[in-house]
Amino acid sequence: MTADTLTATLFTEEQGPDPGQLASRVNARIEEALAKAKAEPKVEARSGNYQTNAIYDRSNQITGWRIRADITLESRDFKAISALVGTLQPLVKLSALTFSLSRGAREAAEARLTSEALTRFQEKARAIAKTLGFPGHAIAQIAVR
Repeated sequence: MTADTLTATLFTEEQGPDPGQLASRVNARIEEALAKAKAEPKVEARSGNYQTNAIYDRSNQITGWRIRADITLESRDFKAISALVGTLQPLVKLSALTFSLSRGAREAAEARLTSEALTRFQEKARAIAKTLGFPGHAIAQIAVR
């Protein structure tokens, strides 16, 4: 099993005294990045985390705000997603790249491994029954969790 899906997380962040202005700038960048990303048919794009945090001074007074927003890109076409990440870089910054198995590949591997495990179980049960002098075996109860 090899990883067949690449997930990229990109972000933009603003810091300053006026949270309304910061949110406007962050939202505009995220909307533009999402629009560009959704134009690439080989890549799935969606919005991600959105955080607004107060910045405090030593006397516990708010001195400013920091807003950060993410978008997530996912694709099985590594060239397409890599090119898109490069295109979006002036607008948003790369936070993380993660390789994983797609749902379909994972389910296929699980089905294959389940079948193999059950075949080995049957072989082991036959060998034990034969060793104990029984002509065969029967499963009396099974629980799947």
